[in-house]
Amino acid sequence: MDIAGLVKAGRVFTGSTTYAGVTIPIYSATTGHKFCLWNPAGNNRALVPLRLNISQTDATTPAITGLALVSLNNAGATAATGAPIAAWTDTAPQVLPGATFSNSSARFSVAADLTAAATLTYVIGMSQDSATPATGIVTCSHKFDQEYAIFPGGMISLIGAPIAPGQDLAVTISWAEVDI
Repeated sequence: MDIAGLVKAGRVFTGSTTYAGVTIPIYSATTGHKFCLWNPAGNNRALVPLRLNISQTDATTPAITGLALVSLNNAGATAATGAPIAAWTDTAPQVLPGATFSNSSARFSVAADLTAAATLTYVIGMSQDSATPATGIVTCSHKFDQEYAIFPGGMISLIGAPIAPGQDLAVTISWAEVDI
């Protein structure tokens, strides 16, 4: 995949929390997801995550946990009562500087409510390693190496597994949108 060409064409985007961050939920939670990327059904592009960056934003005591992505297949094209995604608050993704302006086909949110259980699909490979305030996740960067994709009708969100991290985290994800 020619990333530079996709950047120039306006097909690489980022989505971020605010600087204050969000509280990442526990894996077993089926509602209240906080960092989500959705490829609505009917889209003609796959979303290919490129990089995930995480920074601790508070000094509370971390829980010993790992971070992972959960996925929801058959998430549909719209958020509605009774749909797999009951509520969704759009957060506008950003195109990278210098790119031709382009609108994302994806929907990004820092707040979504699901009615269906999500499935653990991708362990990030990093964990909180301390129960001392301010010494959990300080910063983390994870490169996906193009081995993961979200196809139309799919959604992912970031969770703590087996328990919630206990700290607020600022999170940024970048992804490419490729025709399928």
